[in-house]
Amino acid sequence: MPILVVSCGGGVAYALALLFLLSAGGKLIALGQFHAFTSSIPWLPVSDSPLWLIMLVLTELVICFLLLYPATRKFGAISSFSLLLVFTSVLISASHTGVDVDCGCFGDFLPDSSPDTAILRNVFFLVLSGVVASQTWAAPKEA
Repeated sequence: MPILVVSCGGGVAYALALLFLLSAGGKLIALGQFHAFTSSIPWLPVSDSPLWLIMLVLTELVICFLLLYPATRKFGAISSFSLLLVFTSVLISASHTGVDVDCGCFGDFLPDSSPDTAILRNVFFLVLSGVVASQTWAAPKEA
């Protein structure tokens, strides 16, 4: 079974890269939808800052490119896991405070009916990020 995990790591990394590319593009295309979600979370101090959105989109694009190249995949997987953990925490908090708005995380590419569906999606991608991270850590060094 560990051989299967190691052998599928590249494909999973490419799928995660596509996820972050779609997320960055979706936020840029449906900026209002994402802004509506972040504005509905009162404790999120950066929700009205356009600089925050630019930094978030750039971070997602950097993670996308890090995941594409084997030499940087480990850092990309750890960054992916970390950012997904933050996103999932925000979604859980939004769900517990009664926010029932599409997060706009992917714009119109992948609409969510509630934060709960986005949480489930993010947990799935957290697991995939863990697979890629463990695969890059366990991969033998090339000579």
